[in-house]
This record gives sequence, structure tokens and C-alpha cells, in this order.
Amino acid sequence: MPGRLGFGGFVMAACLATQVFSNIDYFVVGRYLGAAALAHYTLAFQLAIIPVQRLAEILSRVAFPSLARIQSDSAHASGARSPRWCACRRRW
Repeated sequence: MPGRLGFGGFVMAACLATQVFSNIDYFVVGRYLGAAALAHYTLAFQLAIIPVQRLAEILSRVAFPSLARIQSDSAHASGARSPRWCACRRRW
């Protein structure tokens, strides 16, 4: 069977496992705490994740073209991976 499925079978299993583990908390809350608690949990989770999703969307739209533009310029590209960026993050 692994020979027939090949790489696609492993990818499908990984995606299925990701979906199960990503949503198991909803099942537990709904099963043991009820529908009202699940509604509150879902709303709170969505309100918490929306700013992160929006920021990631903005950063991906800006970062990818910017990094693609400087990839051939070795001076700028090495500056983007500079250790001083790490030092700035540690201070905050």
C-alpha cells in the first residue's frame, strides 16, 4: 500500500492530522461544556487571531517582493540577515 500511495499518501495523512489536531479543542469544549460555551470560545478565538492574521497578510505582501528585489544585491541581503536585528528583538 505505501508503494501505491507514495508521497501523496503521506501529505494527505499530514494534512488530515493537522486538521484533527487543530480542531480537537472545539470538539472538547462543545462536548463537555455545551453549545453556549463553544460559541463563546469560538468568538474569543476568532477575535484573538484576527489581528495576527491581518498582520501576517500585510507582512507577506510587503516582505516577499522586498526580499525578492534585494536577493541579487549581496550587501543588502546580508544586512537583512544581520545579527543586529536579533539584538534589537532581545532588548524589547
